Amino acid sequence: MPHTEYLLPSAGGNERETNRLDAIHKAFSAYFDGRLCGVDLAQGNLHNILDLGCGSGAWAIQAANEFPVAQIAAVDLSPLPVRPLPENLHFALADISQPMPFEPRTFDVVHSRLVMCHILTVSQVKDASKVISEAAQLIRPGGLLLIEDVDMKSLAETGGPSSSRCVSKMIELWRENGADFEVARKLQEIVQSTGYFANVEVQRINLPFGNTASGDERRQRLGHELKKGWQQLVMSAGERLATLYGLDEEMVRAHVQELDEVGSKASADLYICAARRCT
Repeated sequence: MPHTEYLLPSAGGNERETNRLDAIHKAFSAYFDGRLCGVDLAQGNLHNILDLGCGSGAWAIQAANEFPVAQIAAVDLSPLPVRPLPENLHFALADISQPMPFEPRTFDVVHSRLVMCHILTVSQVKDASKVISEAAQLIRPGGLLLIEDVDMKSLAETGGPSSSRCVSKMIELWRENGADFEVARKLQEIVQSTGYFANVEVQRINLPFGNTASGDERRQRLGHELKKGWQQLVMSAGERLATLYGLDEEMVRAHVQELDEVGSKASADLYICAARRCT
């Protein structure tokens, strides 16, 4: 039977998870030369921006500070951590796998980062593709859909035997709960299938999760932070779910340790999708 709770820790009230998400946001921002994303949003006349699954709120806070005349809406399953928020940032407690509390064609930008692979369909309501389709409807014509997600199957394919066993088990576990750890590699097909976008640009970036050096400092930093975040996440999931799904804690520890071994060539593919609505 599918698990009926969110499988991961939440940022609200959890300092460790907040710090993990903040560090990942800083690494993303550094990768994008201090920008929010790979697209220059400053060129647009932005009035309303939506961040789906905002986590610690780091992306939404930066958006609010960079675009003080715009209204920023941020939603998540859990409350935001207690921290100062810009006046133009509005948070709503919401499950994006349920109908979202926004009118169609409301937003100039809809953003989602490392969220779609965790969409659960425990109530058989929506999977990630349906969430993306609804998100597309919230964008005004000419507005942008921005999605960044990691394909965890690539980690199972490039890691050592312990990583392959553990990550494959995690993929199976997520699938049993209606989620898809491989959704990132399907983003172009999913977004195009909505029928709202004439041009869908998807960039694949291979990030080092092992212990080998890379010549690209920004890519190395982003891979390092995502790796640390993944290690924390998988350890937490292993502790919570071992009795439910047989995700053995020893299996998890072996995977985490293997990623840190000298010479490990494990990597994960990050997919960055940018699509401008045409209809």
